[in-house]
Amino acid sequence: MRNSERDAAVSRGVAAYRNRQWDIAKNKFSKLLESKPGDRACQIFIERCDEYKIKPPPEDWAGEYAHTKK
Repeated sequence: MRNSERDAAVSRGVAAYRNRQWDIAKNKFSKLLESKPGDRACQIFIERCDEYKIKPPPEDWAGEYAHTKK
């Protein structure tokens, strides 16, 4: 995957994440992770999608993430 293609794919994943489309975002970041194993940013987005599916962020959420554990 070329850098421009990867950048566009990341943008689509982030857009889905910000729109609370957890399954779509997780799918996009999972595909990116397949093309670049070990990509920690993709892993983090996947983990957050899983968390937010269980406990969604508040209505006024603007995409930020508050760490609640170490």
